[in-house]
Amino acid sequence: MTPAATTGHRARAYGSFAAVAAAVSLLLAAAGWFPTRWLAGPAGTPAMLAGCAIVLAASLVGGLPIAFGGGNSGGRPGVPPVLRALAGIGLRLAVATVLAAAAALSGRFAVAPLVAWTAVGYLVLLAVDTRFALAAARAESGGADRIDGRDREETRR
Repeated sequence: MTPAATTGHRARAYGSFAAVAAAVSLLLAAAGWFPTRWLAGPAGTPAMLAGCAIVLAASLVGGLPIAFGGGNSGGRPGVPPVLRALAGIGLRLAVATVLAAAAALSGRFAVAPLVAWTAVGYLVLLAVDTRFALAAARAESGGADRIDGRDREETRR
């Protein structure tokens, strides 16, 4: 596969990840709309939406090293998948923390629902991010039937 084809494949995979993360964020906001309005009042709804947007942005930034940090097929080695996943986790946490702190300190949002929905959204999107990281590692290692370089049958024995 040429480097351009590899980059195109990675871009498509990242686009799929971004679409799933956005859909999950929208479902999370839809599920939390009425409980947030009931518990926090009208000021809670914008805070909930801001919290969902913050974790979506953090998730998308955290997915960048996972999608594009690997080497190409031109012989240049890339960063191992485990290190890319750790970099993604660190970026995700940093972006979520900075954006949530900025939103809370801005005074534009109710702090309790903002923090609560940021935490809930972070945990929910963690599943999406983990699935993306595992799929990227499997694709790079040569297929979905391999675990740590061994076939599944070898692992079961």
